[in-house]
Amino acid sequence: MKPDWFKQDYLLLIIPSIHSPFKGYYNKIIKTYNDIISKSIKHQKIWLISKEKNSLTKKYSKYKNIKISYQDYDDIWARDIMPIQTNKKNINFSFNGWGKKYPYKKDNALAKKLFIKSKKNNITLEGGAIETNGKIAIGMKDTFFLNRNNIKESEIKNKLKHILNINNLYLFNQVHLKGDDTDGHIDNLIRFANKDIILYMKNNKHLKCMKDELLKFAKDEKISQIIGLPMTKKYFLNKILPASYLNFIQLNKIILVPKFYCSFDMEALEIFKNVFKNKKIIQIDSRYLIRQNGGLHCASYQVFNRGSLKAINET
Repeated sequence: MKPDWFKQDYLLLIIPSIHSPFKGYYNKIIKTYNDIISKSIKHQKIWLISKEKNSLTKKYSKYKNIKISYQDYDDIWARDIMPIQTNKKNINFSFNGWGKKYPYKKDNALAKKLFIKSKKNNITLEGGAIETNGKIAIGMKDTFFLNRNNIKESEIKNKLKHILNINNLYLFNQVHLKGDDTDGHIDNLIRFANKDIILYMKNNKHLKCMKDELLKFAKDEKISQIIGLPMTKKYFLNKILPASYLNFIQLNKIILVPKFYCSFDMEALEIFKNVFKNKKIIQIDSRYLIRQNGGLHCASYQVFNRGSLKAINET
């Protein structure tokens, strides 16, 4: 399984439709996507997936480094519905709308339309539910089993170690962020910065058990450093949102990190600068993504091998 810091051929983004749940603040979410694209295009190619022509597809249609494909889909969270990539193949795991909470049939079929070499697998697994440094992978238990896979933990671990070519899969006891409808995706809680450094969410008494478990895991797996990022709270229509600085994107030369316009933004920014000394850190307004319970990492997908792409020449 390839970690996020491997050299990438494309950054893939699925553009929200005017008829999507973002319609009440559509211009704001399109500005967020424009910021992601404009900051990234200087460093790597971008692949946009859209239901229809819109201001973004019109603006970027003549850019040499941007490809556009028109497809149908249920939602825009590319991380969870695209294949998980290994050194030899792309594994198209089953997707069921985060435990059948939302429509998912179009999303479950999208990867097959976009990728040539995509091996279908009946295990239900979302990309945001698993994190790796290339040798070991981690996740939260509920995101592997709750309304997803009805098999034993030992069985799914053995299967995924073989399928993803990893040495170990460690599943942490469940921690939920309020408002998180994924049942606790790991990319909101714990992330590998590189093969030796782990970032995690701190500042919450409910996460103390996760930190204790993480410390033991780091010792057992010889991870040299774990670093805490602050936890913040965001609300929309009196609903608490699962805002997390862990939901960042690693690209070839830059790191895109969430900005929530709150008192913790600068603290998080300084931590990212200290961890990723060889990459430029760029803050992206994430207030409108989080209104639909997602973040930068959820909304994006790195393509490591363009040779596996089927629809890349469509415009």
